[in-house]
Amino acid sequence: MLQVMSSSESTATVTPQDALTHRRIGDIVSDLQKLIEEVRARDGIAPDASHAKPADGGPACKECDSKRFVLLTAENGYQSAHNCSCLQAIIANRRFDASGMAHMRKTHRFEDFTANTPWREDLFDKATLYMLDLMAGGNGWFAMLGQSGAGKTHLCTAICIELLNSAKEVLYIVWNDFVVTAKKRFDPEFGHANSQEVTRVQQAAYLYIDDLFKKAPSQADIDIAFEIINYRAAVRLPTIISSERSMNDLTKIDEATASRIYEMVCRNGHFVAIAPDSAKNFRKSEPDWYSLAQRKAMLPAGMGEDLDGGGRRV
Repeated sequence: MLQVMSSSESTATVTPQDALTHRRIGDIVSDLQKLIEEVRARDGIAPDASHAKPADGGPACKECDSKRFVLLTAENGYQSAHNCSCLQAIIANRRFDASGMAHMRKTHRFEDFTANTPWREDLFDKATLYMLDLMAGGNGWFAMLGQSGAGKTHLCTAICIELLNSAKEVLYIVWNDFVVTAKKRFDPEFGHANSQEVTRVQQAAYLYIDDLFKKAPSQADIDIAFEIINYRAAVRLPTIISSERSMNDLTKIDEATASRIYEMVCRNGHFVAIAPDSAKNFRKSEPDWYSLAQRKAMLPAGMGEDLDGGGRRV
């Protein structure tokens, strides 16, 4: 039996199994690592083989030996486990896959946007400002409405990419595609909010609705939109909306839905209206890229450090 001193200086009798629980985490992990090394040596496995293919499918990390946590020692000698920085990259990758935006990850970043005219610079600046607000903990809304081909989807997606790179949870939906699925699962007995698809969109931490009401909506489409917009406005969940419809157009379609959007973007969010002008449809013209120095100067500090001479990431 083992004798140990309690905090009141009295003795207590504990079993070897009880004594084990008093060992520091670092001692236990150290013993396990030694055992693993002995097994590797016995089986002829190279020491660095564990870095080749981590079991979780994420990148190899020498800082934590791909365990995804590191041990920090306090002044009193006790150790505690903390997430390794590599874990954020794994979470970001998984959330990209779940967001519906993985296919745009390398093409719709801020540094990919063509900002070669004053009005495009203004769009870029407003989108960047909103992104920085979110990164600082804001929960405002962002609506970019108007002219087709002006870069609304690109900039709204760029905001989401920065959120995802920071391991935030973002959901992206193309309105027409989403509403078709939602209506298939609609249960008239309980209402639209009972739909699993609608509930998932309502409760997303960050939501981007792309091309809201691009096609003439049915009453069911309008009802579903109101269920989502009204819920997210009530609980103050950050929401990004792009549409070729103007705010007046949205009001004519459904005043209740439009008024919720307008209220949220004017309260502590950002509203960008792009007047109809076919000259602003950049899909009709070749990109006119800024120089590398100009492109980097337009980005927030720390972004764009890995751009090459063509404004693309290396």
